[in-house]
Amino acid sequence: MKKLLVVFILLHILTGCAATHMIVADKKPDLSVKNNATLVIVRDQTLPVIVIWNYLDNKLIGETKGKMYFIARVRPGLHYVIAESENITVVQMNFEAGKVYYIHQDIWPGGWRANTGLSVLSQTEAVKAMKDCEYWEYNPKNPGKDIDPDKYSQGVKDYNIDVQKNPVAYKPFLQYPGYNP
Repeated sequence: MKKLLVVFILLHILTGCAATHMIVADKKPDLSVKNNATLVIVRDQTLPVIVIWNYLDNKLIGETKGKMYFIARVRPGLHYVIAESENITVVQMNFEAGKVYYIHQDIWPGGWRANTGLSVLSQTEAVKAMKDCEYWEYNPKNPGKDIDPDKYSQGVKDYNIDVQKNPVAYKPFLQYPGYNP
């Protein structure tokens, strides 16, 4: 009976972590756009059942699980890129039209779920990381929920406090130039 209960709990946890708002794409994405920027979030680590939710400002733009990447089109200007799992990671970037911005989805063990972080990638690093990953797209027929407004407000508040305390740590994001496709 205990084994059955453990199996049931594990199945519940694992199925609850599966990405449901993303679909495998038929072809690789076109990274070039003129009026917007392109954000590429790459997660090249394993642990496929742990889903990380990603937001642009407060809107869900995609989920990652092991060995995948996705893109989002971004209006030019300052935006918050947010990753949520057991923790919330917030960075701010200035997006320019026609440029591509590569972000690595970092992941490490947490208490209940995995923790997540974000780091910038050069175009060379991104191309190398994406070679071993599948390209997924956000499924507009099954949209996910946007970030909880209280979590968003607190995350942005904490981010701004951290930037004031340690601006050097956020320079890679704040000064990220983006790349031509």
